[in-house]
Amino acid sequence: MKDAILDEINLISAKIDSLHVPTTTNLDKEPLWTDVVKRKKKNSPTQHRGPYNAPTINNRYNLLPRSEKCKVSETTLLNVVQQIRVTKSFNKKRNKIIILGDSHARGCASEVQHNLDNTFEIHGTVKPGANLEGIVSPTDATADLTKKDVVVIWGGTRDIGRNESEKALKQVRNFVQNLNQTNVIVMSAPYRHDLDSDSCVNREVTMYNRKLKKQLKVFDNTQIIEVDPQRDLYTRHGLHMNQNRKEHMVKKIVLTVKSMLHKKKLIQL
Repeated sequence: MKDAILDEINLISAKIDSLHVPTTTNLDKEPLWTDVVKRKKKNSPTQHRGPYNAPTINNRYNLLPRSEKCKVSETTLLNVVQQIRVTKSFNKKRNKIIILGDSHARGCASEVQHNLDNTFEIHGTVKPGANLEGIVSPTDATADLTKKDVVVIWGGTRDIGRNESEKALKQVRNFVQNLNQTNVIVMSAPYRHDLDSDSCVNREVTMYNRKLKKQLKVFDNTQIIEVDPQRDLYTRHGLHMNQNRKEHMVKKIVLTVKSMLHKKKLIQL
């Protein structure tokens, strides 16, 4: 037993001593180098002998095909031409239509503009209850008018109701005579359905309209439009025309304006 233990101790000591034995390395001996065989280089994947087409990456702003480009350019060109035409039409001197009247002319300017194109410039001055002297008094609005413009006068109801029809006729005649450089449309006096048909005022209306035609027929630049006297064409109170009849009278004014300006063009040619 004792011998076995000693043998075991000696084996362990021998193993411990073997761990302390220094390992010698021959430093003076030159290291052995291996020769590298020169081989043909391989083409790397990044090298290209021919032209290289880079991949195309599409973003959200894709270019239009050539045919669509042509359509867009033509549409843009047409829009530009249209804008130029509209600008020229507005810059060009337009025909002026000035409407002067009492309460019977209310709303006529907007209706006339609705029935004409943008080559006409409409101005309206309404003075409810005014006589003809007050209606035709603003001479500044008609000072620069030419043969391409038109003035519409609609009044006389107050003058006739106050037995001043002769004064009204004189005012109209003087106004037309002073506007020989432009065109004038005079509306006849409307019938008074708020009064009896055989009243003195209605008899004066008939006489006034007859004298108006006689005195203004000597002026070549003047046209008279007769106002219809039928009762069903007026409102319930009988003094003013209803909306349908007023629209009909506006169409008469528009047709007369076109006829007068067309006649002037033919004379100039």
